[in-house]
Amino acid sequence: MKLKVSLLAKSVLALLSISASSAYAIDTDPYDFVAPAPGVAVTALYYGDISSNSQYSNSSKTTSNNINAKWLSAAFVKFHDVGGYVVGTKLVIPTTSTTVSPNPAAATVSGSGVGDPILVAPVWLSSPGAATSVAVISYLQLPLGSYDKNQPLSPGQNRWKFAVQPGVSTPLTDKITLDVVGDVQFFGKNSDLNEEKKPLYSAQTHVSYKLASDLSVSLGAYKYLGGETKTSGVDGNDRTNTTTLLGSLGYWVNPSTNLQFQYRTDTSVANGAKFSGVQFRFLHAY
Repeated sequence: MKLKVSLLAKSVLALLSISASSAYAIDTDPYDFVAPAPGVAVTALYYGDISSNSQYSNSSKTTSNNINAKWLSAAFVKFHDVGGYVVGTKLVIPTTSTTVSPNPAAATVSGSGVGDPILVAPVWLSSPGAATSVAVISYLQLPLGSYDKNQPLSPGQNRWKFAVQPGVSTPLTDKITLDVVGDVQFFGKNSDLNEEKKPLYSAQTHVSYKLASDLSVSLGAYKYLGGETKTSGVDGNDRTNTTTLLGSLGYWVNPSTNLQFQYRTDTSVANGAKFSGVQFRFLHAY
């Protein structure tokens, strides 16, 4: 059972890297690609809570372990004018807590702490005042988080990760905005596990509607493909093929403070855990 739990925990962490959106700073929120004004700084806090009681292999349900993951992340970003382009410098610091309770009942496994920090560099290719915003965001995840190779669950991944994420945000009407985003993630090797990971691809979209000048609702979808692992030369047969739907509600308390509530659920999973849960975001611009 210990081996089974360890393998499950490993797959859970791999999946959390794409499911715990703000903890790993790859998934997008509505209006993320709208060009900001140079000189603006933003602080954001995220709290997320997702759970699973269904795990899959080759698109078939194999286990019904109870998995819960929570995260609290802080993001700090400043936008600059560089040669007429808006460029951002951003730091994300995640903390996570994950618990796996095997079913049928067995010893619960858990892990918590500070995850790997992420450096983010968005560059807008469109002018700040343009109706349609086009940007490319680069991510560099540093293997500095809490990690223990002797524990089945660690917040850190003990590997470098680099991602490139182009996207566009365009108004369809005066109230409806469409965001379309793609990305590819490249993974370094986890030398402790002798594990390699192939690139992971995703496509993301949000359709947002302004109910009022300070209130908006959005529907979105994510698709993840790839990310197979190989440990000591042995294929993990764990290629990601996951579809996720989400709904978001955003409210501007005042011109500089935004609150967002988001519910998300995986609708199809080929390999790994099927999650659903919520995320809350507090954002303040100054």
